[in-house]
Amino acid sequence: MADTRTIQTMCPMNCHPTLCGMKVTLEGDQLVSIEGDPDNPDSQGFLCMRGNAAHQIVGNDQR
Repeated sequence: MADTRTIQTMCPMNCHPTLCGMKVTLEGDQLVSIEGDPDNPDSQGFLCMRGNAAHQIVGNDQR
């Protein structure tokens, strides 16, 4: 069974004045989930539609 880990990072979409904090959960090297980071002082858990849809881009066979 692969290790599951959650990483705090920033949304790369750059559509707001401040970068939104993200919590990304990986199982092995596979993306499991993306959510807003409530511990981020700027975005306070908010994650825009583009950031929320990032999981559809990562690993997409048509990209």
